[in-house]
Amino acid sequence: MSPFLNLKAPAYRVQDKKLHRAAGDIEKHYERKSQVDPTSQKDFVRTKLDAARAILTELASRPNANRINPGSAEDLVPKKPSYQLCRSALHQLPATVKRPAYSPATVTPGILHIGTGNFALAHMASYVNDMLEHDQRWGIVATSIRSNKTISALRKQDGMYVLVVRENQNRSPSVLAPVVDTMFGPKDPRALINRMGEENIKMVTVTVTNKGYYLAEGGKLDVLHPDIAHDLAHPDRPKSIYGYLAAGLSLRAQTIKTPMTIMSLDNIEQNSSTMRKAFVEFLKLVNPELVSWVDDNVDFPVTLVDRITPEPTEAFRKDAHKVMGFDSTLTIGCESFRQLVVERGRFPETTPSWEKVGVQVVDSCAEYWQRKFYCLNAGHLIVATCGHRLGCKYIHETMGKPTISRLLTKAQNEWCTFLSGKPAELKKYTECIRNRFSDASLNDTVRRVGARATSKISDRLLSSVERAMTATGNKTDVIRVPAFTMAVWLLNLSRTNESGIPFEADDAEYHKVHPIYTTAMGHLVACPKEAIHLPMDATRGILRSLASTLNEQRFNRLADVDAFVRTFSWSLFAIHRMGLEPAIATLLEATPASPASVKRVASTEAKREMWKKVHIGGKVKIVRELTI
Repeated sequence: MSPFLNLKAPAYRVQDKKLHRAAGDIEKHYERKSQVDPTSQKDFVRTKLDAARAILTELASRPNANRINPGSAEDLVPKKPSYQLCRSALHQLPATVKRPAYSPATVTPGILHIGTGNFALAHMASYVNDMLEHDQRWGIVATSIRSNKTISALRKQDGMYVLVVRENQNRSPSVLAPVVDTMFGPKDPRALINRMGEENIKMVTVTVTNKGYYLAEGGKLDVLHPDIAHDLAHPDRPKSIYGYLAAGLSLRAQTIKTPMTIMSLDNIEQNSSTMRKAFVEFLKLVNPELVSWVDDNVDFPVTLVDRITPEPTEAFRKDAHKVMGFDSTLTIGCESFRQLVVERGRFPETTPSWEKVGVQVVDSCAEYWQRKFYCLNAGHLIVATCGHRLGCKYIHETMGKPTISRLLTKAQNEWCTFLSGKPAELKKYTECIRNRFSDASLNDTVRRVGARATSKISDRLLSSVERAMTATGNKTDVIRVPAFTMAVWLLNLSRTNESGIPFEADDAEYHKVHPIYTTAMGHLVACPKEAIHLPMDATRGILRSLASTLNEQRFNRLADVDAFVRTFSWSLFAIHRMGLEPAIATLLEATPASPASVKRVASTEAKREMWKKVHIGGKVKIVRELTI
């Protein structure tokens, strides 16, 4: 049988009527002529095959012809071979992919980044990419002192990568080329150290996450941590960020003696300043003579960073490849929003002209940082924690539930009681954040956002309770959503949602705190039917156990605040008895109550049950009323 007859094989079934007819004509005539006049079949088949190809060409020219579906006519169109992203292939990029507006060959290194990952490339490196249109002296030497994954991916394509900016239904892929060199610290520590001593490297940027700061209680350096102990004993083979900085700056002080800026891009309050304090502690132990030189020649400006960068999924990579038409070892997706706020430094010559690319250079980041840390980071944690409880996979899916959106709005309104800024400005900012969380194009997962929840509960949520009490001077009516969310988190330690379906969560401290969950559940089960909250003493016991287990004194301090304990105990009980969404509805409708009025309500509740209608997701549910 002739090969062209495979047009009718199952894998190539065609839907277009014209194409189907042409393929059918070829087959029928071949069968007839092969029996009657074999000599004439060749020319006829060639004619019909040309006609079929003309139809295929016409189909391929139609809109969306590049959207291939299994079994469609377009499967028969020869496809252009894919190619690997590299500098020599830049001229082949399709018009739909934005390419660098500068020549990567002209870029020289000026920034050394430690801790290269998806966020750093989607955020800081995107600003540098824009800066290189104006000044090619600020290329990035991308390094890592932990994982080689991103470094390896960059090396395979000349330091370039693809950034896909997503917003609603829009996808905007770009090739970025700010990375001029890559290094993996553990493979050759001395090479990375020597790079910091080079005169053209004027700036070191850092993203090592909270763990990479090695902070103990009170923000001091944890000198007992194995990595710090190793670096103190073996300064020539460092493992921590402080070990690398100490060795690199020591070399710089001995050779070129020029100033440098070290800038943290981690999501930590007073990030660079916090790093400097711990670094100076480290230096006093390993190289005390270097401290004065660092004080005089190294600047640590504080920053604020913001850009939601979800972990790329296999589905995202396949979709991006289909749109781009070429292979990339590193494709990152992010939202269109981005923000970088940098405090004005002492050595302008050691930093790019950030203002040219939309970076805000200010005298103090404190106001910007608090606003973002609570309204976005803590808000993200609230949505993710509730998402786990409700069995949601994505952040936008969780935000689609009206009760969760309202809970986040209430939390942001509570935080605005101590945040700086005009009411209209704060309202616009918080609305923008809720819209970003609701953007389905990001497919940001509850699991990613909710990772390490145990370490975040105190820092991101309970700290806001103390800030609000300090700002208002009121300890009898504390803000409530943080205590409520903490109750959701504690109940989530069952690792099952409200429907009894297990969920996966990434939390290194889970096994530490799970026994406290077991204790809490024992109290909840033991509560009599007429109860409206856990006994206050039992709730204080839970908080003190958390303080001891996690070595976090904030739990102890809040255990002494009656209003917080009351809200937390009610929240645990209400979520357990009513379910999350009815409990949220009750919380949102509640009005502030003094301890006396709560006592009177509790006394009334002990005699009779009260029921109420709660509107959830457009439906009315009848639930038992639990007064806060």
